[in-house]
Amino acid sequence: RVLGRWMPGGLAGVIAIPVAAQLACQPVLILLNPSIPLYGVPANLLAAPAAPAATVLGLLAALLLPILPGVAEGAMQLAWLPAAWIAAIATASEKLPGGALPWWPGAAGAGALAAVTLLLLAVLLGRASPSPLWRRRGVATLMIVTCLYAGSLMGQGVGRSMAFPADWQIAVCDIGQGDAVVVRDGSHYGLIDVGPDPGLLSGCLDELGIDRLELLVLTHFDLDHVGGIDAVIGRVDAALVGIAEDARDQQLRERLVEGGATLRQAQRGDAGTLGALAWHVLWPAAGTALQTGNDGSVTVAFDGRGIHSLFLGDLGEESQHALQALAPPGRVDVVKVAHHGSGDQSAELYAGLSATAGLISVGDDNGYGHPTARLLDILAGAGTFALRTDIHGMVVLASAENSPPTGAALTVWIEKPGDDWEPDGPYRARPAASAARTSLEREAG
Repeated sequence: RVLGRWMPGGLAGVIAIPVAAQLACQPVLILLNPSIPLYGVPANLLAAPAAPAATVLGLLAALLLPILPGVAEGAMQLAWLPAAWIAAIATASEKLPGGALPWWPGAAGAGALAAVTLLLLAVLLGRASPSPLWRRRGVATLMIVTCLYAGSLMGQGVGRSMAFPADWQIAVCDIGQGDAVVVRDGSHYGLIDVGPDPGLLSGCLDELGIDRLELLVLTHFDLDHVGGIDAVIGRVDAALVGIAEDARDQQLRERLVEGGATLRQAQRGDAGTLGALAWHVLWPAAGTALQTGNDGSVTVAFDGRGIHSLFLGDLGEESQHALQALAPPGRVDVVKVAHHGSGDQSAELYAGLSATAGLISVGDDNGYGHPTARLLDILAGAGTFALRTDIHGMVVLASAENSPPTGAALTVWIEKPGDDWEPDGPYRARPAASAARTSLEREAG
């Protein structure tokens, strides 16, 4: 009825259904995903005509499958058409700019959105009052809330663009309990592992503006390192991979080749370039028994543009000792901590690396207790500042201007700055344009 004041009644009736559904469900959905779908109503309008056909045909197929499987198969094929239309609408609307507006998470966010929704409904649906004062106050409150929310979104965007280092070289994707780290030089991108989920990896790559990868390194074939492979199939020029242990691993290697990637089984001594960055493989080494799984993780170092970095995959302490026995890697500026911060680590290796920053790609509240207290103590003893995706979200690093050739100062940007963000210990924090950004520099001595 309210919409009918501004448009034909039939059109108002069609639009009112998805609007009412979204208003009623959104506070509850906030508990599952703290965001508001900007295009939810038009997407539902486009998808709605296909829903009855998909539902009825799908139910019919389920009922017929035990007795008439041939007929059920035909019904399933017919149900695929409307179902595919609904999926296409969902996918397209999700990829539109601003498709999901962020909102406060948890019960507080659900309560706040419910209060705003009730106020909106009261203003729109309330009967005319003898005194318009209440209505004017309601409208004014809604306008203030809308302006504050829009301002916060704009402020976040401006603050982020000011703080985000344009010349970043390393970005650790926040993909939960798994690894996915981007290394970059200008328009040249490499990716070390793809995490457990293609959706999370795609979101990270889109946020960083990455369409094509010159180099992909798959350190080993555990699911938390290769589960997101669908996000990069067809987008990789060259891939360095470990030894396949079974048919599933071999199939993944074949899919990369079919997607256009040239494939190399990594061994110590392999080397190449990514733009102006030089990379070389330190592990696995030929002739050792530690060739597969965590102990055979492809370990690669990058050097150039002011940062020397080392990525340890999931190497355990035994492999770390074997790596040192071949030739100690020497000092680095950044180390990707092995195995999400497990306790199976060599204190001697990290002491020798003496990195300024230690990157820990780890899931929030994971069941493994990662990162362990032992690992954090090892990093502290080596003078390495821990940067964790479970606490800091995405972590981005660049070489700070005028940094020395060794022990370089690093510009660090994190997605979730908190009370513990200001570095302490053997670091000097330089002022920055945002609370999310600082500069780490090892104190002399």
